[in-house]
Amino acid sequence: MRLTIKTKLIASFAVILTLTAGSGYMAMQSLQDANEDFHQFVSGPFAQVQTSRAMRESLTDVRRLVNRAYITNDLAERAKYVEAFDTRIAELEAYREQLLSHVDDASREQHASLTADMAEFADTARRALELSNAADSEAPGTVLEATEQVFTAFLADAARLSEGLRNLGEPSADSGQGVHSAAPMRDLVRALSLAETVSTSAMTARISTIDAAARPSPEHTRAQVEHAEQQVAAVEAALAELKAIPLVSRNFMALVPDLNTSWTAALAVLRAQLDSALELREYAALEMLSKGLLPVSERLDGQLAQISNDSDAAAAAKSAETEASYVQMRNKLVAIVLAAIAIGAAAALWMAISISRGLNRSVKAAEAIGRGDLTTELDARGADEIGDLMRAMKAMTENLRRIVGDVISSSGQVAAGSQQSSATAEQLSQGSTEQAAATEEASAAMEQMAANIRQNAENAAQTEKIAGQASLNAEKTGKAVANSVDAMRTIADKIQIVQEIARQTDLLALNAAIEAARAGQHGKGFAVVASEVRKLAERSQLASTEIGELSASTLGISEEAGRMLQDLVPDIQRTAELVGEISAACREQNAGAEQINQAIQQLDEVTQQNAAAANEMSATAEQLSAQAAMLNERAGFFVLSRDAAAATTPAAARSEDELDRQMQTEMAGRASRKPAAAPVKRAAAKVRPAQSGPAAEGGFDLDLGAAGDEGGFERLSA
Repeated sequence: MRLTIKTKLIASFAVILTLTAGSGYMAMQSLQDANEDFHQFVSGPFAQVQTSRAMRESLTDVRRLVNRAYITNDLAERAKYVEAFDTRIAELEAYREQLLSHVDDASREQHASLTADMAEFADTARRALELSNAADSEAPGTVLEATEQVFTAFLADAARLSEGLRNLGEPSADSGQGVHSAAPMRDLVRALSLAETVSTSAMTARISTIDAAARPSPEHTRAQVEHAEQQVAAVEAALAELKAIPLVSRNFMALVPDLNTSWTAALAVLRAQLDSALELREYAALEMLSKGLLPVSERLDGQLAQISNDSDAAAAAKSAETEASYVQMRNKLVAIVLAAIAIGAAAALWMAISISRGLNRSVKAAEAIGRGDLTTELDARGADEIGDLMRAMKAMTENLRRIVGDVISSSGQVAAGSQQSSATAEQLSQGSTEQAAATEEASAAMEQMAANIRQNAENAAQTEKIAGQASLNAEKTGKAVANSVDAMRTIADKIQIVQEIARQTDLLALNAAIEAARAGQHGKGFAVVASEVRKLAERSQLASTEIGELSASTLGISEEAGRMLQDLVPDIQRTAELVGEISAACREQNAGAEQINQAIQQLDEVTQQNAAAANEMSATAEQLSAQAAMLNERAGFFVLSRDAAAATTPAAARSEDELDRQMQTEMAGRASRKPAAAPVKRAAAKVRPAQSGPAAEGGFDLDLGAAGDEGGFERLSA
């Protein structure tokens, strides 16, 4: 029977997985039970505890809101408290329904009074909130503030009356007399006493009203209100008696009505505060808070605390039950896991022993092959995969022995051929290098000649421009000379006119001298003037004659210069035409030289590419020879037979490190080897490469078709 490793592994893992699946099923069942218990706990005792705790917090919040509404007098704050109160009452109702939904039927009957207590609490709290909103916790301050202005005005009027009465009892500053009779003095004393009574009773009534607003008890409030009424009656009686005293009505006729008016205003405010104090709103609110809301809330809080305690007890019982179930399931799982561990350890030991023995034999055979020993004979045993591995390694060794023999034979042949190819490539490289050097020299000379031709063409173009400009200038000069000749003729004509004027002036001066001589003594002065005019006329005639002669001479010379320029202009134009033809010929010659230079450069590039290819082929042949020798040495690492092992011991004994170093040295030499540079450098500047296209007139198009192959070669010249 073939018992493979796969069968062994399947059997071992099947047993282990079966035990694992059983333990997993039991664990899942236990987790399901625990999950159900947890959900029951969450929906039962835990939810009851949380809900009852939230209800107790809401109860506390409701009581706190009512107390805050009683304490504050800010209407905006009280509006917020009313809104928050409605929210908390709604939350309490929702919590109540939620709490009753989490209890069983027996517990629901036990907590039946919870609904009634909740309704009573809500009603009591609402009435307490309404009373708190109507109450004034700062009533004394309110009374003090409300009566401040009117009582200040009333007491000021009473003080003015008392001051006036005192002034009546003192001697006047003007007459030194006062009230000294018996009747007025009694009226004055009585009036002063009544004025003091008015001020004192009014202040006492105000203080009693403030004390009544404090409302420590209904009895105290009523007593203070009664006392305030007594003081009000005293003030009114004193005011009536003051008006009846003649001294007061006679001396303070305007002040007494003002005093009555201010008292009426103060009394109205005072009675309003007394009426508010008698309503006892703060007392009613305190009574509702302490005797109405507090007992109901404490009773409801006790029920919620009892529900929470019952839920805690149920949770503790559920926890104990869950703990016992956990201990039982843990013991079962520990037993199953220990059994799985024991079976797995036994199966692993069995598998390890059976696999390690076969693998050890395979490892020894692989180590022998790694040392290059292909003479090892493998003993393949076993019917499992290890036996199959041994048989495969045996077949691999035999095939490797045959292949290595073929490689050794082929590597020797490759080494011999590569050496011969290397010698041929070396000769080709040397010839290509010499040809590239000669082409470089020709290219440099051609570039120099092209530069000279280009310079001649440029000079001819400049000369052509100068000749053309000279022709234009000569034409302009001829025109200028012709114009000057015309001007000279005009000047000569004008000079003749001047000569005629001088002659006529001389005749007129002569006639004037004759007429002056006839006049005798009276004409002497005129004769002198006529003599001077005649002299000037003679000098003018002489000067105009000389100018005429010079003009005639200049006219002749100018006409001769004009004729010479007319003869010179055709010669200059002919010279410009000849220079233009020379410039065109130079341009054509320059274009031809450029094309020849480009063709030589293309030839130079092709030659250098060939030289680079020859050098590359030579380097490749040398590298191939070195690789063939190295391959031969590598193949010699393997021992194909015992006799060959004794014969090739020195070659086979070379270490892997030495072979690796040799390989790296050869690769580095190949990377650093460059083609030999041509000994001749270019003498002229670098020119543009030739472009294929129609040849210019007078030149040659030597497109060798190598422009597209230049990128794959290395240029040899600098």
